[in-house]
Amino acid sequence: MNGLEIGPLVVSNDQIIAIVALATVLLVSEIFAWRRPLEAGAIRRWTLVAALTWIVAARVGFVMRHLDLFAQQPLSAAAIGQGGFDRLSATIAVAWVMFFAMLRRPSIIKPIAVSVLLGTIAFQVAGFALPNETRGRIPNLTFADMSGSVMELAQTDGKPMVLNLWATWCPPCRREMPMLMQAAANDKEVNFVFANQGEIEEVIQGYLRYSRLAFDGVVLDEESSLMAKFGVLGLPSTLFFAADGELRAVHTGEITRPALLTEIENLKR
Repeated sequence: MNGLEIGPLVVSNDQIIAIVALATVLLVSEIFAWRRPLEAGAIRRWTLVAALTWIVAARVGFVMRHLDLFAQQPLSAAAIGQGGFDRLSATIAVAWVMFFAMLRRPSIIKPIAVSVLLGTIAFQVAGFALPNETRGRIPNLTFADMSGSVMELAQTDGKPMVLNLWATWCPPCRREMPMLMQAAANDKEVNFVFANQGEIEEVIQGYLRYSRLAFDGVVLDEESSLMAKFGVLGLPSTLFFAADGELRAVHTGEITRPALLTEIENLKR
């Protein structure tokens, strides 16, 4: 399982792990604040600064490492919920925050350090307990494409594959689809398959024509068999397979262009 379904909302494992870590940091700092009422305000303030610094620095570090990709889609740099963080940048930034806190209020460095340490431990434990499941291979299934021909999913011609599970009723699917199809048109070294889940051909054709999108790579999975096969909880979900057919990564939720191209680069290594 790569996420948690809460009504119509699907939260990815990465998001759950981040929430657990942040909640741990804030909870531990609140305990220290309760036990040290005279320093409660400073403890809460500096711990919150450290937590926010970690998030911002981690994201900025990731963006800087992939600046060429984000330059083409700068607004996606703010899509923190879609993943992409650099831990080294975050660690260095938080160390500086703790250094300045020590200069200003030496007595609160212990609460901040313990809060951050336990948050880091919670992050690691949650990551171990909730790993993104990347076991499996491209299934030996056949689907009809939009021309009526039969596509054998496992027939990849020795290329990596990006398998996008989507539906026309899904707003994030509709937002990311033009970008995904453009990426497919630009990269012929990777097979892109857009497997519609649970809808009939007429509905899919109507959406593609209305949105002026190509039919290339779109297949019909009317039984949503791929969602069941890989335990996908919500749409969209994008699965990345290496050239040997092994599943390497799963992205739950809307994906940005930089995140997509980063995963594709990993497949080609």
